[in-house]
This record gives sequence, C-alpha cells and structure tokens, in this order.
Amino acid sequence: MNKEQFLLYIDDAIKQEMLLGSSKNECRLIGLRNIKSDFNYILSKNPKLTTNDILKSMYKERVENVQLYLEQKRDDLWKQENIEKQILVNYLPEEPSEEKVKSFLSGLDFPKEKSSFKKFQDACIEKFGQKVDSQIILNFINGN
Repeated sequence: MNKEQFLLYIDDAIKQEMLLGSSKNECRLIGLRNIKSDFNYILSKNPKLTTNDILKSMYKERVENVQLYLEQKRDDLWKQENIEKQILVNYLPEEPSEEKVKSFLSGLDFPKEKSSFKKFQDACIEKFGQKVDSQIILNFINGN
C-alpha cells in the first residue's frame, strides 16, 4: 500500500467513526486522527521512507509507550496508546518467513560475503516490498 492509499484508508475510517454519532468511540476517533497526524509528520521529516517503514515505526513506538504507561500506572495514556496500537496492527505488512527469505536469497547471484549485504537487502526490498530482518540475511551469508 502506498502513502496516499494509507491516508485515504485513515480518512475513510475517521469519516465512518464520525458518522456513528452518539454511539461513536471517542478514543478510537482520537486515535485515528493521531495516527494520521503522526504519519504526515514523519512523512514530512523524511519523504523517502516507505509506508511500511513509517507504520512499523509508529507501531513500535506505541508498543513501547503502552508498556511504559502500564508500568507507570497511567491508565488514561495507556488506554489511548493501546487503541492506536490496535488500529495500526491492521495496517502492518506481513513479515516474510525466514525460510521464504533464505530460499529467495539462495537464488540470487551475489557472493555470500558481508560486502554483499546491501545487495541482498535491496533485493529483498524489491521482492517483498519491505526490509527483512537483517539477522536473517547475516545468517544466510554466514551459512547458518
């Protein structure tokens, strides 16, 4: 999904939430708006990031915040971050399995050397539409 598509999905979700009237979930509406704002802010700071990179970053931040607010017993902040985390999880790309990545890498014509790491990573981005866990590539290069 590209950046424009993601923003359209979020806009539609905001509109749907607003149409619910008195039965709407105010925290969900705030969460959708926060996600849209956060996405646009990150995009303005680094327009070269992919949608997947932005979403992963936003999700990771919310996971960390949920844990922090839980430890601090900040139920109000925990609730909002948890709602946003639950919204974002629906948009995260599916990670390719280690076996699938290694199978793909074995079909490439690059030498199994650390100097080829970037070539392997770039090929994975092209194939899977996202960066894969660098440890998988390193394990492949090292024969693990």
